[in-house]
Amino acid sequence: MPNESKPLFRPAATITARATAAVTGGRLVAPSGPYDGNFPVAHCGDGASPLGVAAADIALGQLGTLLREGIVPVTAGGSITAGAALQSDAQGRVVTRTTGRTVGVAVATGTSGLPVQVALSIT
Repeated sequence: MPNESKPLFRPAATITARATAAVTGGRLVAPSGPYDGNFPVAHCGDGASPLGVAAADIALGQLGTLLREGIVPVTAGGSITAGAALQSDAQGRVVTRTTGRTVGVAVATGTSGLPVQVALSIT
């Protein structure tokens, strides 16, 4: 294919983290303590900068995978319009951006409590 661009290396597309509180898969998580050989995380706060999206539920003290790039399903915290810039709410769900850090763009419409496809921009 002409003019095709393929990444040769994708450092940190996924990382392993340890939950300092129970984490729900499909939600944004943020650093939550000192690094001890694993990245400690909990649900991202309202408008805060996330470290990634939990790929699945992570029990307290357990290790899990975080997704840091690509188009990823993230739980919506309200009605989402395709093309909207998104931020985290207080439970790590995505909502339409107001004043918080942009975490990505919705590539489809979404409904509160259900996954919405998000082109992440957290790296």
